[in-house]
Amino acid sequence: VAIREAEHAWAFEKRLCELGYSLIEKKDTNFKKTMKLVRSEVSDVEKFEKLKIGQSAGEEEPDQLLQLLADKSIDAQTGALLGRFIAEERDSGRLLTQAYEIARNGSAVAGTPEDEALEQICRQLQSLTDKVNALTARN
Repeated sequence: VAIREAEHAWAFEKRLCELGYSLIEKKDTNFKKTMKLVRSEVSDVEKFEKLKIGQSAGEEEPDQLLQLLADKSIDAQTGALLGRFIAEERDSGRLLTQAYEIARNGSAVAGTPEDEALEQICRQLQSLTDKVNALTARN
C-alpha cells in the first residue's frame, strides 16, 4: 500500500506538470505526532484505530472517490489516471481492512475473494502433487 501511495503521488505530480502546473507541497501539521505514534510501543490494533486506518467507512456516506470524476471538464488522460487511482484506493482499503482484522483477530476475514482464490490454488496444487507422486511411484 505504501509503495502504491508513493506511485500515486508521482503519477499525479507528473500529470500536473504535463498540464503546465507545478506541485505546491503542503506541510502535514500532524506528521511528528503521527510518526511518534507509529514508532511507539502501542499495539498495531491501537495504531490502526488511532490513525483511523482499516476500519470500514459507513455505507451511508457519499462516495468521495467517485465525486472526483463528477467534473465533466476532465480530459481523457486525467480521467484514466483518476479511474486507476479510484480502483487502487479501494483495493488498498481492502488490504488495510484485512491487515486490521488480522491484527485484531489473528486471522483474515473469512470468505474474501483472495482467501477463496488461495484455497482453490492450494487444491489444484495438491491435485497436481498427487498426480506427480502417482506417476513417480509407477516408475
